[in-house]
Amino acid sequence: MSTGKMQLRVTWQGVQGTAYLLDLPEVLIGRGGDAQIDLATNKLASRSHAVVARTLRGHLVEDMSTRNGTRVNGKPVKRHHLEPGDHIMIGEHELVYGPAATDAMSLSARFSGWNAHTTVISSVDELDRVAAIMKRVRGTHIEVRTPEIVEILALDEGARVRIGSDPRCEVPIPKSGLFDKGVAAHIAQDEEGWVLVPRSARGKQLIVEGEALSSIVVLENEDVIELPDLELSITFFQRQKLE
Repeated sequence: MSTGKMQLRVTWQGVQGTAYLLDLPEVLIGRGGDAQIDLATNKLASRSHAVVARTLRGHLVEDMSTRNGTRVNGKPVKRHHLEPGDHIMIGEHELVYGPAATDAMSLSARFSGWNAHTTVISSVDELDRVAAIMKRVRGTHIEVRTPEIVEILALDEGARVRIGSDPRCEVPIPKSGLFDKGVAAHIAQDEEGWVLVPRSARGKQLIVEGEALSSIVVLENEDVIELPDLELSITFFQRQKLE
């Protein structure tokens, strides 16, 4: 997990280029006009190729279902949590993830952040981005919220989302007196639907709709899971049906 200010340094054929400070919630990479990191000369890049998003675990790179794909350290990825030194490979370009250097260019100074309540879509590139986000939001998912970050995690068929201070947890909790180590609980699917399962005594410290988690709970749409003494909440959203 990375901490502090981070950047992406663009390289092409071994030549280092601009370093971009990751100071926006989401950074679009591609050769379209709406990309914050523009790869306009890269014929193998899609207009909206990949997004690097700030999450509770640091930064995540997600391929936007592109024809030529995205690789990290040589391996094809759909979604990948970045570690310092990781190389994101998009066509002819590499973007190296690491601590911010003094010459890193601020993206927030150049672009305003995308707002989920935007009603006017100004270009095909923006439409692609909105469509990708709405696809995730329309399905069953959880929304993890802190004062600084809102992260959406899709709950696909058979998914298991762990909550705890173990670094492998999909929803990491800062270590504290109640959540000092391990997995506190997980969200999974069974014959009754999506359930929240306590995994230890720490899991029973979670609050679901105002009540302590004493046993397995079947989650209902917009149920809120709260963590005592931490400014972190998890809201469950059931798949929406198209009208």
